[in-house]
Amino acid sequence: MFGLLRVVVWVSAVGFILFAVYQAQRGEQWQPLMQNAFIVIAAVVVVEGLSSLFFGGSTGATPTASPR
Repeated sequence: MFGLLRVVVWVSAVGFILFAVYQAQRGEQWQPLMQNAFIVIAAVVVVEGLSSLFFGGSTGATPTASPR
């Protein structure tokens, strides 16, 4: 479920960026679109970071006892 949500959010961010480039080529307003893309990407990064911090991530940094 969350994997699908991540894909949808990243695709929408890429769509914002591509549409902003299209708008810039036509000489129209592109700054609000890039701001929206930045907000979407920042939200994904924050949510990913907080979820890995609180719910554990697959970083492989599992503490183990040192052999003696």
